[in-house]
Amino acid sequence: MDNPKENKNEIKFNFSLILSYIFLGMLVTEIYIIINMFVARFLFYITGVLDPKSDWIIGLIYVGLIYIGFLNKESRKKWYLIFKSKRFDLLILVSTGIILTFVYEGFGIFFIQKWIDDLSAMQISGLIVSPIVIIGITYLQIYINKKAELRKKKDEKDKSSNFMSDLAEEKRENDKFDLTNQANNFAENVYNNGSKESLVFGIDAPWGSGKSTFVNFCKEYWEEKYKEKIIVYNFDVLRYEDEKNLFNKFVDGLIKEIKNNMFAPELESLISKYAKILTDSKATISLGPFRFGSPIEEESIDKIVDRLKDILKRIDYKIIIIIDDLDRLNFSSIKEILFVIKKAFTFPNISYVLCYDTENISALEQQKVNEEKLSEFLEKFINIKISIFVEQLFMKNYFLQVEEQSLSSDLLNNNKFILKSVEGLREIFDGTDFHHYFSFIGDARKIKRLVNTILLLKVEETDFYNYDFDRQDLIHLLLIYINYPIIFKKIYSTEMYGKSGFFSLVLPHDKGYPKEKDSEFQSSNGNNYKNSIYYNDYLQKLSNDQRFILNKVFEAKYRLNTGIRESSKEILKNHTYACFNKNLIRYLDLIVKMAQPIKTEQYNFYNNELYKFTSEQGLNINEILLQSDFKNNIFNQLEFFKVILNNSYHNISKEKAREIISYIASNLSRYSLIKTLENDFSTREVMIYFLVKLLDEIGWEDGGIRRQNNVDENVLLISYWIYGEKEYENIGILDTLINNTNDILGIHDLLSFRSNCIAGPNSNMFNLARALSLHSNSVAILSGVVLDLVIEEMRELSQKVFKIFKIKYIDHRKNIFEDVYDLTSKEILGDNSQNFKDLINNKEIAKLELENKTEYTKDSIIWSIIFYLGNIESSGTIGCGYYDTEGNQDNHEINILVNDYLFDICFGLNELKDNYKYFLNYLLLIKNGNKTSRIILNQQLKLEDFTSVLSKEKIIEYWDKNNQEIKSRNYEKDHSSLYFKRYKDSYKEDIIEIYKLLDEEISKGS
Repeated sequence: MDNPKENKNEIKFNFSLILSYIFLGMLVTEIYIIINMFVARFLFYITGVLDPKSDWIIGLIYVGLIYIGFLNKESRKKWYLIFKSKRFDLLILVSTGIILTFVYEGFGIFFIQKWIDDLSAMQISGLIVSPIVIIGITYLQIYINKKAELRKKKDEKDKSSNFMSDLAEEKRENDKFDLTNQANNFAENVYNNGSKESLVFGIDAPWGSGKSTFVNFCKEYWEEKYKEKIIVYNFDVLRYEDEKNLFNKFVDGLIKEIKNNMFAPELESLISKYAKILTDSKATISLGPFRFGSPIEEESIDKIVDRLKDILKRIDYKIIIIIDDLDRLNFSSIKEILFVIKKAFTFPNISYVLCYDTENISALEQQKVNEEKLSEFLEKFINIKISIFVEQLFMKNYFLQVEEQSLSSDLLNNNKFILKSVEGLREIFDGTDFHHYFSFIGDARKIKRLVNTILLLKVEETDFYNYDFDRQDLIHLLLIYINYPIIFKKIYSTEMYGKSGFFSLVLPHDKGYPKEKDSEFQSSNGNNYKNSIYYNDYLQKLSNDQRFILNKVFEAKYRLNTGIRESSKEILKNHTYACFNKNLIRYLDLIVKMAQPIKTEQYNFYNNELYKFTSEQGLNINEILLQSDFKNNIFNQLEFFKVILNNSYHNISKEKAREIISYIASNLSRYSLIKTLENDFSTREVMIYFLVKLLDEIGWEDGGIRRQNNVDENVLLISYWIYGEKEYENIGILDTLINNTNDILGIHDLLSFRSNCIAGPNSNMFNLARALSLHSNSVAILSGVVLDLVIEEMRELSQKVFKIFKIKYIDHRKNIFEDVYDLTSKEILGDNSQNFKDLINNKEIAKLELENKTEYTKDSIIWSIIFYLGNIESSGTIGCGYYDTEGNQDNHEINILVNDYLFDICFGLNELKDNYKYFLNYLLLIKNGNKTSRIILNQQLKLEDFTSVLSKEKIIEYWDKNNQEIKSRNYEKDHSSLYFKRYKDSYKEDIIEIYKLLDEEISKGS
């Protein structure tokens, strides 16, 4: 038997519904009658007949209005829901209202008829035409909107974002995290076999783990399987967080969603009443500016709840209310939502899905409730809870796998975004310490934020292939930049603009270096790098995560003691690691200023060019150096050869070795003799050094590409190449050096080559020294006193170099001073002659006039030729003068011949040349070369200063014979002499001092 209380409620409910729908029928009929009156009066003015049949006109108007209604998608859906509901009872009520209105010929029609009869033809026409205009404009707006929508869709295809979207995935086909099966199972459980039981489900997962995507997959599942059985209401809490009436907004949205999916006027009305009662608001009627309470609507909450339950039990739909981002509300709003669910809406056929992160909710509570207490609180409201855990592998595959192009599919316009930064991410995912990175890249949203930051800073425009960036350091510095801006600012302020040593590593002589004993750690490059005391103190103030990410970039033990032993990798490390200040500046400029490095200043660029050269089917050396980055830039070429030298011990084939060594020997004339580099070396001298080092490392063969078996017979190939013997006939180094430039520069190159071959105590040219020794003497002793070894090693080479000089100059009685001082600026500068002004502007060369600079270089050439040819000292640099022209007696025969050549040919009397100047110029070169050391040691000039090459007897003899003639020429007063320009500030005193010294030596002899 029915409950009387329920029957009473049902009767009251039906009475209210009857009145409203009868009234609707009456209203529709009244409108029809009024329109008929207007049309009749309009036709009367046209035809003169008062009551023609006008139903067909009215029918057309109604058909037009109905057609407009059906053009709108929402209107069509509402009509569909009405027809689908099969509410014939409501249709009968509407029909009753229509019949009653026709029976009584309208209500209040008399007054309206009188008003219409008083209207003029123009007024009637206006009233008739107005609806037609409105209908026409409506059609036009619909047409314009459709066109705009089509155009928008087309534009969306053409335009795409440069950044990774943070929107949740809508379709399961786009599932990148293997959530589909879990979402399907969860969605099925929420449907709960269609049970009318009300449940609250919770999805507890961290931000960015895919909760919204998971919910979207559930909605797609419900749409496919239970389209006609489920109504899904997604309440966007963030939209109304600051609203005072959050509950009213929730109810309004729920009613709207119900209307969009089913025709149930009773349910909508009851929910609205229930919400008003809960919020202590009364139903009202509005008449103009006045509002009156509606006593007919006053009901108790119990009655409304009973009626709601009854209706919800009888509907064929299950209502699922989804509240996402619950943890983003303030804590009071969260409690309001939860209490409303608990108190009010535990009705049949209504279930809830709440998405939140317990950890973040606990962080919102000012009292910092622990997670266990918070979980107990949530359990009072949530019946069933699941968690989402995205596997590390799926995140890695989505964001990092090149073959799937996961990143590039999102970045669209940046489809080549496979950078070292992404490679660094891949290594982090694969690493054993990935758990330390959860707070940085532990979910999809954080990784997207990282990638979007990279795009925002235009990092993807960086040529990582050629630039010196370590993939790990770049990614870690970006993580610091994103997550800890204050720490990043500290790095920037302490390491830029000439400052260093706070975060970057320091050496023992640097400020902030720890003073304790340094036996604990030493880097593999031999420098005792450590973190500064400032860095260590700063770390103590930071959290574990902050310390971890900083140490990944700057901690000395981790960064340097990595077991790398190969020199090329060690060099690359020193060029790329951000723990070194000179490298860190490059990273900071890239991140803060979006400043791209200069490609030709990067080690990686030259390393890649080396690969082009050494790889199978690679470019030849001329093709490399004709590229725009090298063609007109000698210094870039030097950097390239330096990288070749650093990597020469492996991966350079016999053919490539011959190519590069032959190129350097044949093209020395392209390089400048003006000293412009660090340590006062010219580019030509550096190239000669490279030539000698390459001969030592790759000028021999053992049948393998890495050259590991340097036995005597293998390294002897170096000497064959130097002397042009056996397979190296016609391409010998000595012949090439003298034949590919003019004679005097060829001699200078030979002597520079020879001096670089000297294997002194600090030399590491073991192969070349052994080759020269064995070639000179097959049973040469290769171990023992270094000086003795050097003497043996250099004997044959010195004799051969002197022999070439003798042929070119002594035998032809050519004066080296004349040839040197006749050199042009172009010959001195090589290919740099066209770029001299640029070099001046770039401060590569001191800002001196070209003429002065080249003349100083000529002085240097003269000094080095004479010194390396005639020096007889056995300590330090051994000159050719130490040896005889043949044999191994070492009676300094070469020195004697050099002295004879100098005093007879270069300094001797010549009617056409003022050779006395050459003599004085050479003495001035020696005197000023030793000037600094003499001042420091407080020593006076003495004759022995000139006798490392020149014979003391020859000097005294020459001065005794020519001093009167020389003095008569008044050189000390000559301000125009080209050879004395270098000494223009002190040459007068210098010459007088030399005259005095030589005069004293003559006096001693007499």
